[in-house]
Amino acid sequence: MRQNPLRKIFFVLFILSSIICAAQDIKVEYAGIISPLYLEEDIIINSRLNKKGAVIIVHFNKKVKIDFDVEILKQESLWNKPTLIYYVPASARTMIVERKDWTPFFYDIPVELEIGKIYSFNIDVIKRSDDSSLLTSATTSDIKISDFRINPSSLIGSSEPIYDNAGNACAVIRYFVNDDDFVIAPNLGVLKTIRKPGMILQYVPAGTKRLSISNGDCMPLNGFEIPMEIESKITYDANVQLSESAIKRRKASPDNDEYLGIGYNGKMTFAAGGERKQFVIHSNNSWTITSPSWCVLSDYSGNGNKEITIKVKSNTQTQSRSGRIIVKSEGVETAIDVEQGKGSNYVNYVD
Repeated sequence: MRQNPLRKIFFVLFILSSIICAAQDIKVEYAGIISPLYLEEDIIINSRLNKKGAVIIVHFNKKVKIDFDVEILKQESLWNKPTLIYYVPASARTMIVERKDWTPFFYDIPVELEIGKIYSFNIDVIKRSDDSSLLTSATTSDIKISDFRINPSSLIGSSEPIYDNAGNACAVIRYFVNDDDFVIAPNLGVLKTIRKPGMILQYVPAGTKRLSISNGDCMPLNGFEIPMEIESKITYDANVQLSESAIKRRKASPDNDEYLGIGYNGKMTFAAGGERKQFVIHSNNSWTITSPSWCVLSDYSGNGNKEITIKVKSNTQTQSRSGRIIVKSEGVETAIDVEQGKGSNYVNYVD
């Protein structure tokens, strides 16, 4: 089948868009190789195409559009089940998952496909990251990663190489940490981890794109997008920090020491058309909140840990507006600076 040159251009543009604004709403899971003997009767594998490529079966919980970095040989669907079947060349390395009005999700296929084999994947479409049920975004995390950079003077990856399952030399990421209990999980796995006081060193496969970081009972940081390409034998450095509120919370005595913190880093910015966002209060005492009149909160007082939703209506003014949300508890206070862009002549209230 002749390759359409426009398809290549379209694919490159999609990759660029994913770097600018990567999707966090779609989860793809590799479920392994399926034997044809165990396929349901209504899944018919085309033997002619099967000899030319591999078969990918995708099960999904909500309607999505699937594409690949190679030409699809044939596509089939099951009318009574949320399943799609694709015949693709064995050279396929990336699955592109799209949902209307969402940024495309680029999934690196974790195995090298083989001609004639059948591979199964599960796709879960989850709620948008601005939904109040999601508490693991960067805005509500107790963990912050910053200053991700290449270290050109380090030769660890080339002088002491470790190889991944495909026989390729790994990259090395060194995390400088203010707590030794971090658990860091790259999306392609880890070949080796070395822990030293104040530092965690990991050998990871080239092409690693995302990190999920946790630390005990703290709010984790999930799906952090690495801001550069991870290459074989190269060493990268990054700072991983536990927030001050999380550190105080751990050190505090439940009976004697009071702690108060907000699981949010930096200024909170709202779109002019109205928006909802969340932050988390960490406290071992009662607290109250004051906010600008244009910010409507789910709670203005409470006790202990609590997730707070901020609902902001459209700004119909020609100027942006700003203010502070202040949380107080027994003489201790902390705050978030909030800002909303300037509006227009329309009103589009957030429900």
